Parts: sequence; structure tokens; C-alpha cells
Amino acid sequence: MPLGVYNELRATVPLLANQSEDCLYLNIYVPGSGARGVEAPYAVVVWAGGPSHEWGTANALDGAVLAARAHLLVVTINYRLGLLGYLTPGVRSTAVQAAGGAAVLDVAAALGWVRRNVAAFGGDPRRVTLAGHAAGAALVNALLMLPDSKGLVSRVLLLSGSALSPTALAPDAALAREHTAQSLRCTPETTNDENWFVECIRARPLAALLAVEAPKARFLAGWAPSVPISRETASQGQAPTRALHASEAFLDCALAVVVATTESYQFFNEEDIRHGFEEEHRNRILRTYVRNVYRYHRNEIFAAIRNEYTDWEKPIQHPINIRDATLESLSDAAVTAPALRVAQLHARRGARTYFAHFAHQSKDADYPQVVLRVKPCLTSWGCPWWVACSTRRRNYSRGDVAVAEMSVSLLAAFAKTGDPTPRAEERHHDGATSWPRYEMNTQQYLSIGEIFPELYTTTSALDDEEDSTEPEEDSSEVEECEPSPSPRPALSALPAPQPSPKEDSLTNLDSQYYSYTVALGVTVGAGCFLLALNVLVFAGIYLQRGRRRTAHRRPRREAQQRVRTQREAEQRRRRAAKKTRPDPRDIGVDDF
Repeated sequence: MPLGVYNELRATVPLLANQSEDCLYLNIYVPGSGARGVEAPYAVVVWAGGPSHEWGTANALDGAVLAARAHLLVVTINYRLGLLGYLTPGVRSTAVQAAGGAAVLDVAAALGWVRRNVAAFGGDPRRVTLAGHAAGAALVNALLMLPDSKGLVSRVLLLSGSALSPTALAPDAALAREHTAQSLRCTPETTNDENWFVECIRARPLAALLAVEAPKARFLAGWAPSVPISRETASQGQAPTRALHASEAFLDCALAVVVATTESYQFFNEEDIRHGFEEEHRNRILRTYVRNVYRYHRNEIFAAIRNEYTDWEKPIQHPINIRDATLESLSDAAVTAPALRVAQLHARRGARTYFAHFAHQSKDADYPQVVLRVKPCLTSWGCPWWVACSTRRRNYSRGDVAVAEMSVSLLAAFAKTGDPTPRAEERHHDGATSWPRYEMNTQQYLSIGEIFPELYTTTSALDDEEDSTEPEEDSSEVEECEPSPSPRPALSALPAPQPSPKEDSLTNLDSQYYSYTVALGVTVGAGCFLLALNVLVFAGIYLQRGRRRTAHRRPRREAQQRVRTQREAEQRRRRAAKKTRPDPRDIGVDDF
């Protein structure tokens, strides 16, 4: 277990001391001005859970800071978890089966209560934003597949999760029912009722139910919501992508999706995170992911992932580099790519969609040498001002405070107007950061992190700060320096741009595509030029060798020609001499 996950569990354990199925309660945080404040009725933010489908509590996050600084009415809700929240009975006529789990119905019931009663607390029932982080974001996304969820919320915020993630939905609800029936020794013979499974579960004590573990494979969900069943589809439901595409509730609300740089460190242990690992271990991890998540073309997918996330320029791969590349690949596959797909499905129908990459890295993180995430949910809730955050981290830099101020401003603007770009009077900083709308033709998104300049003080001020134990009275007045260079992007699907102090935080994916096209064209052109140059060089060498061969053969041919000429001349002389010599038969006696 990584140190960050351990610290989070350690801080949450005291809040889980009192566990019960009678958990359907909610907490309401109202700004100090009350229902008669200047901004009343207030926009409402409903927080629907945190990092796991099996444990959690609404008390883990204190909404007082967010309500006070953003002037919002904050509601945190509880719902059933684990087997009690996500086991489906297998009978299509039941509401739990149709919704994909009792937890989905719990959230829907809480939203209905908020819509009916929030006006009594100074809230605006027409401006309700439903937010969730990780598993909570998947639950929120699954709720939007329900036809009955239309009108419950007007805005949705998904942080580090979506319904399309492999860890979001139950891979096989029927297998979970069968496994539970075997663990609890439930059989159809025990009762003649068609609801035999439900009756058997009701007859078992709570301790026996909590002891049942869901059949879970690595990188897949255990207890998790199922795809809701519509009236038009078969009993097994439909694909999550198709369900979202057909959901009017999903398309009617404004959607904001936020992902962090590294979303997969919970899949590794402390040793792997701290010291890295070799290629063989990396290959086993990737093979396991491909085998559990995909059904077809597994070898091709594994080869493509390994090729894409391997730095081929380095002949020897360091374990730390292998760890970083593996974290990047699993983050893209398990969280970033599914979340981007949800944003594209929403934007394709013309709905208001916003996408952001949370790239901020705190200097006081659990692993300073690793580019791990600071949870956007904690920062959006104003964690530097939140007392309970001291259990997670104690030292917050001014950069952390600046990022938290910006995150709170973005969340407040989105909850109030549906547009996350803060108005000038609501900004807690001097910058003019705006969050552009995500559209299919431009694909603009916001990058939160390096866009904020690092805040600093002079050396003398730092020395005084180290010697003094009293907090500064006015710590908000700071100077800013040139931003540091942007780190290596950790999202292959979303290349992070280089920040500029004179530009805002817009990142245009389309321009990145054009830059890549130009670079590819230059590379291909250079390759063609080198190929032509090599052809010319080889042609010149071939011609030169031909000339040398001709030069060597010419003297031999001339010598042979001279010998042939001499022989022919000798033969002609002999023939001439033979003709001029008198024949002895023609000599007479008188000649003597």
C-alpha cells in the first residue's frame, strides 16, 4: 500500500467507528451570512462520496470552508456502500436492479430531498451541482444514466473518475450475486418465492453480509454500481457509452471534468513507488491490465502500450523511469482516457462541457521525487484553510494556497452560473485565468498547476520566517517571478503546453495536433532528402568503380590489339615473301 493511501486511511478510520446501514443522513453547510445574505438564495453543491465504493463517510470532508469562501450552500450525503449498496437482486422488476444498486437510489433520494427542502436553508433548488471524486464520480456518472434523474441537478463535476473507467462499474453483476449466494449459503430450494435471493440476504446478520468480499480482479471494480437497466433494453442492461449517449439527464446538465497528472499510484505498493522496478515487472503489470480489461487483440494492445510508453532514446532504462512511464500509462488508461471520452460524448451533442488537467505538485507531498497528484477534490474544498487537512499534510506553501484559491473560484463560478470562469469581482488572485468550453473542433481545456507562478519572498524575509514561529499577519501580499519550465507531460492523450506568464491557462489541443503534424512533415521531408542523398552517393560510387574497371581493361585491350596487329603483319609478310619466291619446278637446264 502506498504511503499516501495509508495516510488517507489512517485519517479516515476514526470517522468510520460508527458504521450502520441506517446511514442515510446528510450535512448542510450554510454561509455565515445565512439565508438573508447578499447572494441568497445560494447555489448548492452536493458532494456524493469519495475514493472508494467500499468505505467512506460524508464527514470526511468539511464543507464549512468552501461555504464561507465561495458563498455556496454545501451538502455532503451518505449512502450505502459495499454489498449493501451495490449488490443487485437479479429481479428486473425491482427498483434496485433497474438502478444498478441501492447506492444509486440513495443518491437520487438525497437529491430529491435537497430539491424540495434546500430553499428553507437559503439554497436555490434551480442551481444544484452534483460533485464526486474517483469512485464517487463514477457513481454520479452512473446516476445520470437513470431516466428518473432528469431535473435533479443542473450541473455535474467529475473529479478523477467517470462511469467508463474499468474500476467504475461492476464487470459482472451476475457473478457477484452467485458468489454472494455461495458465501451466504443461499439456494433457491430454501424458499419458493422468486425473490429468494433477497429473502435469504434479509435473513442473514449484518456481520455476515459485511464479511462477503466481492469477486475482484486487479484493475477492475469489486463492489460497484451496475449499468442501469432501461425499459427498452434487455435484462443485462446496455453498454455505459450507449447509456450515457441516450440519457437526457446527462445531456441537459453542464459538465466539468477534472483529471490529475498521476491517477494510478494506488495500484502499486510502497516499494514500487519509492524505488521503481525493472522492465520485467512492468511487463507483468501491463499484461495483467490488458488481460483483465480487454477481450480481443490483447497481444497487439500490449505491444502498442509498451511501445508508446517506452523511451527508446535511452538504451538502458532506469527503474525510476520505468516506474514513471508505467504510472503514466495506467493513469491514461484507467482514468484520463475514459474521462476524456465522457467529455467528448457530452460535447458532441452540443452540451456545455469543460475539461481540466490538474497538474499541481506540492513540495511537501508524500513522495517529493515522484510526480504524484495533489487531490483536486481537497484543493477545490480549500484544503489549506481546512483544519482536518493537518492529518494529511502540515506544510502548505504559498503556491498551494494560490492553487487552492483558484480552484475554489472555479468551482464557485461553475456552481453559480454554469460557466467556471470566475467573474472579476470573485477572483481571489490577480491573474485573468479563464476556463474555456470544451468543444470537439477546438478541444480546449484548462491546465491547473504550472500556470500559477511560483510565489516567493526575499532571502531576508525567508530567514526571518524561519526564525519566527508567529504567523504573518498579511501573507496574501506576495510578488511573483517568472514561472518555472513545465515538466514532462504525463498525459499522452493530452499534451501539456509550455506555460507563459503573458498568456492565460488555455491549452488548445487542436494547435498541438497541428504542431505534431508540422514536426512529422519536417521529419518525413528530412528522411526523404537523406534517402535521395544516399542514392546519389551510391550512384557516384558505382560510376567511379565502372570508370576504374574501364581504365584497367584499356591497356590490356591495346596490348592484345598490338599483338594481333603484329601477327597479322607477320602473316602478310610471309604471304608476300612466298609469292615472290621462284618455283623450283619452273627452272630449266639452260638456266645453269
